[in-house]
Amino acid sequence: MRQGPLDRKNLLAMSPKFVSEPFDMGIGKHFTSLLTIARWIGTSYYSYTFPSPSKMEEQAILPAAANSNNSNDSPKATLRFEDVRISDDPRASPVGFVESAYHAGAGLAGWKVVEHAIPSLDEL
Repeated sequence: MRQGPLDRKNLLAMSPKFVSEPFDMGIGKHFTSLLTIARWIGTSYYSYTFPSPSKMEEQAILPAAANSNNSNDSPKATLRFEDVRISDDPRASPVGFVESAYHAGAGLAGWKVVEHAIPSLDEL
């Protein structure tokens, strides 16, 4: 189940995006896992998957300027706004970050990645 749209049309606005697989305890749906892609105002985009799948910190996150760090046993990827600004393609740079972070977290978590495919920029 996807909470909020994760598509390229609203990517540059970059409000928090959540993707999760729910479970039902008879009182409604509760989330067992979460993937967040959002921005820190004025500094960078970030992404993390909770709980962190095994080998998450080994996943390649695009573009090359993106960084990974492990805080409190929770790997997090970041992409600084300045790196986006000076990149060869400032529009594609955050898109690559979001897609690679989503595929890394959701793929390792065993989510239905193909069902949530995002069309290419040319298709929008």
